[in-house]
Amino acid sequence: LDTPLTPEKVWRAMQVERRGPGITRVARKTLTVTQRAQLAFWTGFDRFAKERAKRIKPTKPQPETWMDMAIGRSDFRLAAFAVTLNWDNAREPEIRASLWVDGPNAEGNFALLARERDAIHNELGEDLDWVTKPGVNLRTVHLRRAVDWRRPDTREDCYRWLVDKLDQFHKVFQPRIRQLP
Repeated sequence: LDTPLTPEKVWRAMQVERRGPGITRVARKTLTVTQRAQLAFWTGFDRFAKERAKRIKPTKPQPETWMDMAIGRSDFRLAAFAVTLNWDNAREPEIRASLWVDGPNAEGNFALLARERDAIHNELGEDLDWVTKPGVNLRTVHLRRAVDWRRPDTREDCYRWLVDKLDQFHKVFQPRIRQLP
């Protein structure tokens, strides 16, 4: 039986993942239905991105809600999400393209990027969600799309959307991140 994923559980899991070594293999256990769907989705995404992405390089597929990618500087990551419980805590599946800002200077770096919010939105042609949570060091900027990523007939469209948005995030954020102190 799957336990519901809340945004807070995702935030906590992201903090633990960023502190420790990356996941290198799937633990030898029986995967839940959701984990099997996640692994299938990320495996397909990995193949799609290897063929079509211009800037991003996904990590090894895992049965998780997200897959992260380097953006050229420690304490910053791009991430793709495929979740069954959306950001508003409703049981509506969605996908997200995200930038994670973490580390000891997360608050200051996030604030410096946020100063350029209007220019970033204009370059991307999208309004992004800029998220901070009390008591959590990790900051995120993300773009959401409501879609049931578990359905095989929506997957290629999901992959295309995620690759397009993450490539755009890389193009727009990476030069700004490099210039941060």
